[in-house]
Amino acid sequence: MTQTKQKWQDLPKRLLTVAIGAPLVFVLVYLGSPFYDVIVLGVSVVAAFEVARMVAPDSRFWHFGFPVLMSLVILGIAYGQVVVIGVVCAVTFAAWFVVEQNRPAEERATPAGMIVLYLLAALVYISVPLALLLIVRPVVNGLWWTFALFANNWLTDASALIGGRLFGKTKLAPKISGAKTVEGAAIGLAVGTLVGFAVLVVTVPLLSPVIALVVNFLISALTIIGDLIESRVKRHFHVKDAGKILPGHGGFLDRIDGLLLAVPIWYLFVMIF
Repeated sequence: MTQTKQKWQDLPKRLLTVAIGAPLVFVLVYLGSPFYDVIVLGVSVVAAFEVARMVAPDSRFWHFGFPVLMSLVILGIAYGQVVVIGVVCAVTFAAWFVVEQNRPAEERATPAGMIVLYLLAALVYISVPLALLLIVRPVVNGLWWTFALFANNWLTDASALIGGRLFGKTKLAPKISGAKTVEGAAIGLAVGTLVGFAVLVVTVPLLSPVIALVVNFLISALTIIGDLIESRVKRHFHVKDAGKILPGHGGFLDRIDGLLLAVPIWYLFVMIF
């Protein structure tokens, strides 16, 4: 197989996943709660499972417990149940420590303290953005802000990939990801920003075009940075993809990596403007 064919061999799988997944997601966003809530929680459960397998590959407790904990924390944030979040986290980690103490030392591949730090970091990093998605959807123009976010995020990612493969020469971050290029990132940034900008200008006409441009530029830039952050995390844990559930893309964590970093800034713009 030539190098050119190898470069594009995953494209049919990627296109098929997008062709099926994108319309489904947009329909669920349009329908709103409870359908949209279910898809967000479903993604969180799978992403949490993928994290647990990376952080604690030998712990069945976390393979099942972390997805449940993630979904409960997201619901707690979205519906303002701060006390519930604290209780759920405390009970879950306490139960794990009890289970862990009864396991033979030779079966513990990762020190308990490191597992706690990794999982707490992942819990915050994933749960907060996904909860914010649930909070924004019901607000005035929340539907259109959410459409703009997803359109920007997905097209930034896709355009960066295709642009990089077509025109990429300069590595963006060779110590983190050898596949990402400066040229691809620039193309992704331009396409994602312009598409998201167009969505907001058309659907939220009272919004300042300058604000629409700035927020979409930030979403696109943070999408690229978030992708790099996940690549660094995967390299640390010596895995290529977080999962295999999405053909051509990897896992759900691979699919939402850029979204997680962009959502908090997007949320602030929605609430302020």
